[in-house]
Amino acid sequence: MHQLHASETMQATGESAPILLAATAVINGKDNALPRDGADMQEFDSDIMKARGLQPEISDYFRKAARFPPGKSIVDVIINGAPIGRKNAVFDETGKLCFSPSFLRSVGLIGAANVASKKVQIPPSANIATTPLATPALQPSVQLALTPNPAETSLCPGPGGVSAQTVVVLDASKVTVDITTPVQTIVALAAAQIEQGGTAAMFNYRTSTFSNILAGHAKSYFTQVDTQAGFNWNDWIVRSNQSYSNQNGQAQWRFANAYAQTTFVDEKQILQGGFTFTQGPMFSGIPFIGAQWFPETALRSQNKYPVTGIAATRARVVISQNGVILLSTVVPPGPFKLTDYQRGNRTDDLQVKVTEENGAEQRFTVAASDTLLADANAATGGIYASAGMLSDVGSNSGVRSVPLLTFEKGWQYNSIISFSTGALAAGKYASVGAAMGAQSNPLDRTGLYGRASAYVQALAARDMNSGTSGMLGSTSLAWANATNVQLGLSANLRTARYRSAQETQSKVTSLNGRQDDPQAASVHAQMGASVQWNSKWLGTLNVSVTHQTMFAAPATNTYAAGWSSTLGPGQLGVYLARTMQTYAASQGTAQASNQRAGQSNNSLFINFSVPLGHDATFTSNAHRSNNTGQQNTVIDTSIEQRLSDTFSYRGTFEKTVSAPDSGAKNISFNAVPRYTSISFGAGSAPGMSNYFVQASGGVVISGQGAAFAANPIQDTFAVVKLGDIAGVELNTPQGSVWSGYNGLAAIPGLIPFSNSNVEIVTPSLTSDIDVEQTVQVVRAGRGAFVQLDMKASKVQRVLLAITRNGEELPEGLPVFGKEGEFSAISLKGGRVMISDLKNDRLYSVRMLDGATCTLQRIALTEITAGGSFQRGTATCQ
Repeated sequence: MHQLHASETMQATGESAPILLAATAVINGKDNALPRDGADMQEFDSDIMKARGLQPEISDYFRKAARFPPGKSIVDVIINGAPIGRKNAVFDETGKLCFSPSFLRSVGLIGAANVASKKVQIPPSANIATTPLATPALQPSVQLALTPNPAETSLCPGPGGVSAQTVVVLDASKVTVDITTPVQTIVALAAAQIEQGGTAAMFNYRTSTFSNILAGHAKSYFTQVDTQAGFNWNDWIVRSNQSYSNQNGQAQWRFANAYAQTTFVDEKQILQGGFTFTQGPMFSGIPFIGAQWFPETALRSQNKYPVTGIAATRARVVISQNGVILLSTVVPPGPFKLTDYQRGNRTDDLQVKVTEENGAEQRFTVAASDTLLADANAATGGIYASAGMLSDVGSNSGVRSVPLLTFEKGWQYNSIISFSTGALAAGKYASVGAAMGAQSNPLDRTGLYGRASAYVQALAARDMNSGTSGMLGSTSLAWANATNVQLGLSANLRTARYRSAQETQSKVTSLNGRQDDPQAASVHAQMGASVQWNSKWLGTLNVSVTHQTMFAAPATNTYAAGWSSTLGPGQLGVYLARTMQTYAASQGTAQASNQRAGQSNNSLFINFSVPLGHDATFTSNAHRSNNTGQQNTVIDTSIEQRLSDTFSYRGTFEKTVSAPDSGAKNISFNAVPRYTSISFGAGSAPGMSNYFVQASGGVVISGQGAAFAANPIQDTFAVVKLGDIAGVELNTPQGSVWSGYNGLAAIPGLIPFSNSNVEIVTPSLTSDIDVEQTVQVVRAGRGAFVQLDMKASKVQRVLLAITRNGEELPEGLPVFGKEGEFSAISLKGGRVMISDLKNDRLYSVRMLDGATCTLQRIALTEITAGGSFQRGTATCQ
């Protein structure tokens, strides 16, 4: 059996290592051929080169340093510290990388002219581009292309065509191209073209079945199936939501809603019609049949807070929130501004770390209040208007179908004060309202007095059928200092005769007389206060108090406190809650005497979790409750482990302390077998057992076929074509997806009017697959259906044993393609690795005497299991 040499293995992966090894062996003095002229100029002994079977022009090429051979090579590309996969690259006769338009497209870069046309601000270079990088990693085998060569031609453009700050590090020994460039030159940050249109159908499903088996073999079960069906057409979104349930043989169908909508980009508004719910800060959630006009928040909240700084050298910048990395990128020397990150929430600060090449670090914090200023309460702008007929959602309220009209309008003043007003009419019912919000001056960057915001809203309503009227008001106040304290206050007040539109039109409330009953509105007032204190050493402490008064029920006071802290590798949390009910004196002593004054419910919850390694976590909980004198203590322990990205399990044991015979055991599994999401489990307790099964996912149907995803399809989605290759994993804004039998992968959701990255997980590619684009960035309008193509194809990597005139081909001969491009070099035993053999392509070999011969009579064997290339024979004539 033939033994594959190490050098052959390198060529099997597309590297040019053999030619480098041969040249390096002569350089390093193994054959006493030492360099004669400095570190950068290497001289070779021509006699040794000939003895090794290498042509003189090969030694001339490598006399300066180890570098890439001229022509096309497959290289690993890194952009700003992020590997983007293997790409086709072209190098000139000096080993310099050519920034051709096709290369820029494949790696996701745009030229300086295109950056200027998009009005993207590039920080001044200030001679930064000519400053050498101070790093011990730069060996003679690494080339720096910092500034464009004045002598370069359009046949091989340099990095200056991208930006004067673009830095290129070529490492031929590792076959890598490391590019550091301003973020404005990356398509992911500069894409301005909005994808619109497209036609495709979609279907989402979520089904679950629960079953209990009692000791006497009695069985109960419950099954529910929720579905969403619809399609996208020319930026219109059509959706219908419905569900089916069956409990012990009692089946029920329920229709939820159905609507069609589209976005008017210039107006930044959405038009929606059908059976849906009203939108708006004051009159939202009312079911009706009709049409409405409301703001497109994706277009009104586009201002992302820029994280800015200055890097002394090439530096890695990491933006995180609560320990979760939002963005990790490499920036070139000089000023930087980053906006391509998605906040996990709006309440926690951002942490920024800048690591220079010499290991020096900068750390600073961006306050959450500052990031909120970028939004500038955008949701308060725009118009909310609806018209139609008040409808029923299928509940037992029996809402009358009466005409419904709503209108709301918001204004924003100097990013500090917002104001909105609105009105509603439903039959003989009318309501008007106003709201105002304020926040601290965004120009005050000192933070000496902390950050504050306030909001107040008032609604007045009148029902002309019953002649009643009332008011509903609410207010909130929040304050946070610059370090570790947050305060919050809130209050709601409702008069006795205030009614909502649904209450006045309910047939049920009309029959029992609640409309005329001043005690019908159950909640009279509610007030709350909260404080949070964070300490690096003591953890986090939360305390809150809530007071709620009723019209015809006891008042309720709720006190809650929680503390959590890190203890070594584990996390400990303690939570207390106490609820007390009391009657007001005005509610009458007779009523109070029939009730137990001062009823209280108390609970204590303790949680401890610690990682066990191998993505396993141990958790223990203790819950003690005292409800009006009835005490109960439950302790449970669980172990949860994530075995892979697509499979995890959880085992739990629960015991009630007061019941010695109690003890429930449960185990559950979660799996994502690529195209659906499945959960299943079973449990047992004294006298009963149970099991459950759940499944969910989505389907996209387009002209290219059907594509399946484990996550539900959103209102803006896409499919990706990867040739006819199945099983390729991609990272998307909605998580991982995989290509199906037809090479199609469903992208469940794109971020409307924002950049969405779709990236191939390169380890999921087998060695015989070449992908022209491993990353694509798309900016889609809401309702668009986008079709992407990663241009994936299978290649034929072949190790040929070549003979000429019955003898093995000499070692060290260059092999060229049809257009004269360098393809490979012959190895010992006449073997040549062709990275992608094409039947219609001619390959020629240049002999030592200058003559050429052409490869003919190519015969291949079957590829071995797990192999990355085929073997074959050929003659050179």
